[in-house]
Amino acid sequence: MTELAEGEMADSQVPRAWYLPHRRTWVVLFVIVLVCLVMDLVPRQGPPDFRYTGSDPERTVTNIGWPLGLFIYDGDVSPHWFGGPFAYIIPPVQMVVALVVSVVVEVVRRMGTRARLWGE
Repeated sequence: MTELAEGEMADSQVPRAWYLPHRRTWVVLFVIVLVCLVMDLVPRQGPPDFRYTGSDPERTVTNIGWPLGLFIYDGDVSPHWFGGPFAYIIPPVQMVVALVVSVVVEVVRRMGTRARLWGE
C-alpha cells in the first residue's frame, strides 16, 4: 500500500458529489409519463363509465381515459364536461409509480457502477 502525502485522501474518503440522474433514468421517466398521458387522454365512445347529473346510460358519450373513464364529454347535457371519481385518484397514483420506478432505476444503476468501480 502506498503512503499518502499530507492532505491527500484515500479513494474511500473522497466525498461523494451530487450527481444528476443518468440519461437512462430520464428516458424511463419520460416513457412512463407518456404512457400515463396516453392512458388518461384516450377517447372512447360508448355508454357513460360513471353516473353524473343528467346522465342517460342509453346515450352515447365520449369517455376520456382508459381503462377507467376519468372524464366524460356529453354534448347534450350542460356543462358538457364531467370529472369522474377516479380523476382525483389515478393521476396522483401514476405520479407516485413514476417516481418509485425512476428511483429504483437510478439506485440499480448506481449500485452497478459502484460494483464495477470497487470490484464488488
